[in-house]
Amino acid sequence: MRPSIDLSDLHFDFDEEETPLPPIEVRHVSTFEHGLDSVVSAICPTSDNVAWVACNSDAIVAQYQKDGRETKRIYTDFYVDDMKVAQSGNLLVAPDMGTSTKYINTQSTEKIDFKSFHPFVTRGVYISKENDVYVSLRNETTAKVVKMTSCGEITRELQRDRGNVPLYSDPDKIAVNSHGDVIVLDWGTKCVISVDIYGRYRFKYNGRIKRKVHCEIFTPTDVVCDQYDNILICDCDNGTVHMLDRHGQFLRFLVSVENGVTCPCALALDEKGQLWLGEMNGQVHVIEYYHQ
Repeated sequence: MRPSIDLSDLHFDFDEEETPLPPIEVRHVSTFEHGLDSVVSAICPTSDNVAWVACNSDAIVAQYQKDGRETKRIYTDFYVDDMKVAQSGNLLVAPDMGTSTKYINTQSTEKIDFKSFHPFVTRGVYISKENDVYVSLRNETTAKVVKMTSCGEITRELQRDRGNVPLYSDPDKIAVNSHGDVIVLDWGTKCVISVDIYGRYRFKYNGRIKRKVHCEIFTPTDVVCDQYDNILICDCDNGTVHMLDRHGQFLRFLVSVENGVTCPCALALDEKGQLWLGEMNGQVHVIEYYHQ
């Protein structure tokens, strides 16, 4: 049973020391149902009108316009756990239960191995504006996030805090803000963990939205950072998207059942800051939320 939370009471003032935000005004742009057979695992916009969609039990990635028209379909021999669009326009993917990341050439549909992490299983991927690549990894004893160059050279490993305590148990989706903070969704502990550019622990968010108010069930499934470094987190069990500031302070529920969202499971932001949101029921919503 979902906890009873009054959404109208959970709108917070923004930190005055941070860059002022434009007013937030959530506006529905479009909703469509993808033509695949399972739950959306990843969305990758390539413009404000087009995005690639992958599902967790279809060996397919498909391209859709935001009116729902499918414009391309690429068949793979693996399920996609996560994917991001590279500067080339190709897709960097983490195959479900795979031990290497791959590129899918979106023109030729060729699949190319990028980096093997055996015996680690790949979970989430991220490509920064500087073209650095991040991958979350786990095996039976170790969980970590690695940062690499675009050629696959590992430049940093995020595994333990300064007290030598493991940061993650099962790291999954990854986001990076403009300060270089790395925000990781940890599936094992059902929380979101932030470290700074040097790998130093910053905060953990586990659904505590304000003092004495806590989501009894908090199941984060995806995380992104917007142009103002706010953190958006899918919360499927509560049918909402949490918005935090850069420091992990809860700001508000950005979208919820009131906006036609029932069980969000995948998030992405396009070049204009529109939010693409995939649901368990096969719907994809495109939403604007900053009023310029």
